Formats: sequence, structure tokens, C-alpha cells
Amino acid sequence: MTERRWRILTALLAVMAALVLVHQVEQFRTVRAPGGWSSSAPVASPARTPRIRDSRWVISPGGEWVHEAAVSQWYLRARLQPGAVLRLRHGAAGPGLQLSRDLPTQAIGTQAQACEGALPMAGEQPVALVFERTQDGYIWRSGESRIACSAAGLGDAIPQLEVSGSEVELVSIGVESWPSGLPVSPLGWMGGVALVGFFWMLLLEWERFRRVSWPVVILTGLPCLPAAVLLWASPAAQVSGVPLSLVLVLGSLGLKGVSIGVGGAVAPPTEE
Repeated sequence: MTERRWRILTALLAVMAALVLVHQVEQFRTVRAPGGWSSSAPVASPARTPRIRDSRWVISPGGEWVHEAAVSQWYLRARLQPGAVLRLRHGAAGPGLQLSRDLPTQAIGTQAQACEGALPMAGEQPVALVFERTQDGYIWRSGESRIACSAAGLGDAIPQLEVSGSEVELVSIGVESWPSGLPVSPLGWMGGVALVGFFWMLLLEWERFRRVSWPVVILTGLPCLPAAVLLWASPAAQVSGVPLSLVLVLGSLGLKGVSIGVGGAVAPPTEE
């Protein structure tokens, strides 16, 4: 086999390893609050296949996010799983909103009785919500619908949200028209895969510098193939609590470390 074909095979294995590693980083990030927010102890969500096109934050039942500063306006886009209840509050004891796919959206808190208007129930698609403080109260908006409430003396407060019943996925969240953070976009996935793949290819060059033969280079990277398959076939597969796909990639790294240490002493390269 020509060197070009060997390199193509190695590059494919590098992409598979990169997919696994970027997915594990995304799984870690998705249950933690973005910058400017603090959260209760994150609860690992069930293992999922890679969400390259629709990466989101996941808040498990019992989870709570609190912003670090008082603001007058904040927004989010959320998708509620069946049975989930999302409660939003402008301050710990301030006005709030409760959303569910089973009950009508309603204002909650001490000023709830002074509210007019209605918002649609949460459904299958993400719902966009905006809280805005006004001169004589506040407004919850979702598209063309709104709930307007009177509340004398309402000032800036710390936004809070809490989840019960089932998971809530956040597509975006921000304060004062500025995003607090964005989930990893498809371009972000591509950049992460390209960066990890680049370092993986550097290992290849190191192996070749150490005169490791091409068959050994491929064999040390071969565990990345079943690792990538497991991301879609069985993402929940684990070994002692560690995802099996990650174990395979780390095993591949270990094998490459051994091959670099030994060099061409075992199975030296042949002329091609």
C-alpha cells in the first residue's frame, strides 16, 4: 500500500478520535451554566448521541440557575420535555412565570393578581421568553403574546430559574440583550474536530519519526473506529462509570505512547 493511502487511513482514524473527544467535552459542558450564571450541583444527563446541529444546555429536575448580577431585562429560549415545569423569577421573592407542556403558562408571585394577558403553553418546539421591567411594572413576552403586570417599586433584580419534573433544554439565554453564552454550533464542532485531529496527526508524525511501521501506526489507532461507532450505536455503554468510547480512545493514545517509546525496534518500517 502506498504512503498516501496509509495517511488517508490514519486521518480517518484521527477524525473518529476527535469526534469522541469533542463529544465528551460537550457532554461535560451541557450540564453546566454559562458565564455569568451559577448553578446547583450539575446532574449528568442521560447519554445522548452527538448533537452536532442542535447543541443545548440541559437542566435536570431539581436544577437551579442564578445570575450573578441584578438586571432589568433578560431572555431565554427553552424546550420542555413532557412533565417538565420551568419556573422563572425576577429576584428570589420577585415576580415569576411558570411554564409547562401540561398546564397554561401563568404568572406567579405576589404581583400575579395584577397581571393581564396570556402566553401560549410550552410545546414541542422551543419557546422564546423575554422579561422586561417597565416604568409601572414588568412584561413577559413570547412572540406577539405578552403578560403585562403592575408592580410599584420594582427594581433591578437577579434572574433565577428552576426546573422540576423532567429535563429542560436551553437553546439560548442572556441578559440586557447580550447572550450569556451559546451552545456549540456546527462550526464549533468542526473547529474542535479539526483541532483535535491536528494534534492526533502530530502523533502520527512522531510515530513515523520514531520509525514505527505503517501497520503498527494503524493498529494503535484502530480502537478509535469502534469508539466512534459507539457514539451512535450505544452512547450509554460504560466501563466503571466511564464512557466506553472514551476508554477506547484513551487506550489508543496509550498504545501510541508505547509505540513512540519503543520506536522501530519492533516491526521496523519496510521500504514502500
